Amino acid sequence: MRLIAASLLLAAIAAGCKATPPPKDERPVPTGDEGGPDGPIVKGRMYQDLQQHTNSPAGADDVDPCVSTDGATLYFASNRHSRFYDLYAKPTMGPAMILLTTRHPECHKRFPALSPDGRRLAFASDLKGGWDVYVIDLSDLSAEWRVVSAFPEDEFRPTWSPDGTLLAFCRRSTKFGGWEVWSAGIDGTSPGPIADGYLPAWGPAKDPAWIVFQRPRQRDDPWFGLWKARPDGNLLTELLPAETFGAVTPCWSPDGAWIAFSTVSRKEGTEAAEEVEDIHVLSSDGRVRMQITSQAGVEAMPFWGRDGRIYFASSAGGAEGHFNIWSLKPILP
Repeated sequence: MRLIAASLLLAAIAAGCKATPPPKDERPVPTGDEGGPDGPIVKGRMYQDLQQHTNSPAGADDVDPCVSTDGATLYFASNRHSRFYDLYAKPTMGPAMILLTTRHPECHKRFPALSPDGRRLAFASDLKGGWDVYVIDLSDLSAEWRVVSAFPEDEFRPTWSPDGTLLAFCRRSTKFGGWEVWSAGIDGTSPGPIADGYLPAWGPAKDPAWIVFQRPRQRDDPWFGLWKARPDGNLLTELLPAETFGAVTPCWSPDGAWIAFSTVSRKEGTEAAEEVEDIHVLSSDGRVRMQITSQAGVEAMPFWGRDGRIYFASSAGGAEGHFNIWSLKPILP
């Protein structure tokens, strides 16, 4: 990932990446002794109906996909028309696209998140120098952005509560320089911390409600594993231990039964982080993990649409390794 894509995602998670993830180009083979504490990992290509949705020009990246509840509209960030990332909307299978962030052209806009009612879009921007969370009304793109968070520290990757009244996001910690998951009302009211963690995703269920996020180990190498917690911070639960690779950018399946995420590693014997490599899914109880993609290239930033497809940014087919938005249908048990 280039520019802000690299500095916000890969550089921030580099400490959570070390050993090589499961090898590519294997047929699905249950090993029986990996994955969750009581279940297997299944390796290999576990998908069908791979589709490409964007075709970025040379030197540009299309990243951060999210999709409307009816599966008809794709939202994403891209620097295809500017040195800054903007937010776009397009039919999932059509070429025409709408530039959504016409205000404030001289700043980056990243991590779009569509509200449950489809009327508003939350995102992060460095409009004021640091990264903050904003909301726009899709029916009035000319209106000023609504500020959700404006702390001195960086905040980004907003995610909506199922009822659309709250946003969770990650915030740079004032305590130890790491990251915390916070929540606030969509007008910025009642902000408060949930847990130490990074890049949260709010689950689809209202009761019981869960937020999943990546969280580094606090000893030895600080790998990122996957954790979940209640919105009030209770029942902090490790789902995927951080042991042999980094597990990053989690998202929920529409039914809350699975969590999709990317893996990332660094070369053996070095401190240099490699890019995110493949898409995996994990059962919501942490028992079963499956490697979904295994082709050459980078697959990152998954979003699981209500149409059952996992949308993601991929370097496959991109000019000089740059990113486009693709999707697939995962093959699940």
